[in-house]
Amino acid sequence: MCTVDYEETNTGGVIESVNLHIDWGGQSKTPLKSYPAELLKQVAARLYIGSPNIGGKVTCEPLVYSFTDIYQNGHIYRCHPFYGNTGSWYDWAYFDWDGFDLLIPARILMIIDLSHSTINYDVDIDPDEESVVAENITTMIHLTKAKWVVVKAAKNPFIPPSDLTDDHIHVDMITRIKLDEECIWLVPLASLVKPCFVIYNKHYSGSPNENGHYGDDNTAYVVKTMKEWSALFL
Repeated sequence: MCTVDYEETNTGGVIESVNLHIDWGGQSKTPLKSYPAELLKQVAARLYIGSPNIGGKVTCEPLVYSFTDIYQNGHIYRCHPFYGNTGSWYDWAYFDWDGFDLLIPARILMIIDLSHSTINYDVDIDPDEESVVAENITTMIHLTKAKWVVVKAAKNPFIPPSDLTDDHIHVDMITRIKLDEECIWLVPLASLVKPCFVIYNKHYSGSPNENGHYGDDNTAYVVKTMKEWSALFL
């Protein structure tokens, strides 16, 4: 459950900001580590800040409900920052993504329920310019009273072979993907199709850090399901 309050700041010339607080339902349920602050800031900005007619904006209700796991299409998906007080658990899934014929792999970061929220699509009009006709301004509907998923998605269903280097060995049972470094996305839960089994690549051709560990190279590979493996060896 998220609680919301407002403070003043300057955002693109408009005095508007949001503070988002996570209420885990009691001290015994509060994990030692919460969601990253930058993630919460981006989610709050999308839900509460901006022009309502461009995608919709949640009104200043004090509560928005969310989930750390959810049952969808016969599978349980988790997105917990510190599951069982042992470590983060963010599942991957395939999503039906506008603009692509193939499914897009994405990592689930948060699940938000807007079913009981009020969403505003009205046009913001400057009181000093009341002569502006709101009907001439386009309204884009995006947010709806439904469950939504915050995800880190792949840029494409797979990396084109022409973009791979000699450091990427061809293996039939995997598909390589490149992640969007800058963006997170808020997509309908209804667009989630099925589980996706993903492993991050390590940048082994680079230099290790001071602890001797290699960092991620912002790519990953999707492992095909076991029922597909037998056909790869026949």
